[in-house]
Amino acid sequence: MTNGGRILGAIGIVMLGGCLLVACAHPMSADTMISRADAARKKGHWSQACRWYRILVSRRSLSPRKWYGVARQYARCSARLGRLPADEVFSTQLSARLGTARLAYLRGFFALAAGPGGRLRGKRFLEAAGVAAPNDPEPWYRLGLILLDEEHFGEAMAMLRRASRMRGAGAEVRLALAQALAVQGRLGQALVLLRSVPRADMSLVEVRRGRSVQRLISALGAPLDRAARAVRKRAVMLLSRKLPGRASEVIENAMAEHGDRSALLALLGMAQLRLGNDAQAVVSLTKAIRLNPYDGMSSGLLGSLFLEVGDRAKARRYLERAVAAAPFDLLAHRALGTLLLQDGKSARASDLLAQAVGLSGQAPELVRIWADALQRSGRLASAQAILERLVRRGKGDYSAWMALGDLYLVRFRQAHGQADSDRFFASAKRAYRQALQERPGDPVAKSRLAAMERH
Repeated sequence: MTNGGRILGAIGIVMLGGCLLVACAHPMSADTMISRADAARKKGHWSQACRWYRILVSRRSLSPRKWYGVARQYARCSARLGRLPADEVFSTQLSARLGTARLAYLRGFFALAAGPGGRLRGKRFLEAAGVAAPNDPEPWYRLGLILLDEEHFGEAMAMLRRASRMRGAGAEVRLALAQALAVQGRLGQALVLLRSVPRADMSLVEVRRGRSVQRLISALGAPLDRAARAVRKRAVMLLSRKLPGRASEVIENAMAEHGDRSALLALLGMAQLRLGNDAQAVVSLTKAIRLNPYDGMSSGLLGSLFLEVGDRAKARRYLERAVAAAPFDLLAHRALGTLLLQDGKSARASDLLAQAVGLSGQAPELVRIWADALQRSGRLASAQAILERLVRRGKGDYSAWMALGDLYLVRFRQAHGQADSDRFFASAKRAYRQALQERPGDPVAKSRLAAMERH
């Protein structure tokens, strides 16, 4: 029997036959299999998830980024089920297929998944993976995270900087590097790096991590002592219970005794806004910003307040400050982008709204506003592309179909050749018909179609 035959035989023995037979009889794309594995894991069906990950981890065709994600989930599922020793033997049997670097990486995560006792062994395997694949940022990034967790900040910075210089390094590397800078007190550098992370196309995991680093920078900008942290915790609890008056009283009593604190003033301003005491809220939030230049939340609250009362100049000034201090604040990006769009600053608005779309997880309403900004700035092809992607993703979106129809008509009027004119005209009609299917009898869609029929 050939080596390949022995490997396939080993896989056939260790896997549950049903899953493997289904996968072989009905070949699935890697994305479909990963989706099924992730869904099973989220439901707590660990054995089923582990079977899918096990099949995927042996695939040569997976891109490095996908394979690394599968390998980590496979190690975690295997640890959860108590199968680490057997699965490590299985991975070693696949060494010819995995390659030296991937095998070392997978064994490193098996060691890490085993618990604190396996950390040193895991680090050695990750180092071996990095040596075997010197241009791959992933092993060095993971080593940097471990060292950061162990508070070996200098070594962590070296690993993360090394990863960040490699081609293919994702946003997560810069986020970890920003965290490392922040915990060393280099808040200005950390914030500059955080602002440089592209937010238009991020995973929700990366968005959550970015917000975590953002909160860390803000907290370190004006640290609280133990007593103040206890007051903050109580105030947050009272606000969550919709008791802003009580929260305001608790904060004011604490600051009367111990002095002003930026984080407490920010919460006080929020409570006062909920009570309708706008003038007092402005005083509290302005003071919070003065005490902590990294407080993006207070700037965002002030920007929203001034926008509500119609002072657009002050609203813009505070929202610009909020976006600078809190690069992962969705509401600040959305509010400032919408304000600038209304003021005719469509190019800057489209950039902010692109970031807001990424921070929102591609919220359809925001995608439509972003497309409007792109269209107003003359980037019609880009606006068309994102609207077409939106309707493919969510087929019941009447507003998106209408916006797409209107955009096709604009492109029809601007088209130079007859072929392009005919194509955009026909596309507009299809979009309006689809909108009418989503909202039967809609007078706007009907009138658009009727006008086109008379053309």
